[in-house]
Amino acid sequence: MNGKRITRAKDRARHLLQNSLGVSADGLVDGASRDSLLEWTSLSHVYVINEMEKTLDRKLDVDEILSATSLENITEILLNESTTSPSLLD
Repeated sequence: MNGKRITRAKDRARHLLQNSLGVSADGLVDGASRDSLLEWTSLSHVYVINEMEKTLDRKLDVDEILSATSLENITEILLNESTTSPSLLD
């Protein structure tokens, strides 16, 4: 997979988590997840999902909602979506 696309997807995922969780960029290390961030509560997970749906301009399916629990997984969802919507990572 293209290294630039991966970097852009990870940057987009970081920004998404910063907005929805109210955490700084310093708090979002590569292994950031629902288990490692105190700010990522069950309620704030709803904010994460809402922000993702706005970013993707569509509703997430149940599997995506359940898997969107880490920076890595959200990056993967964005990468998958960018195959059909390349402008997502612009």
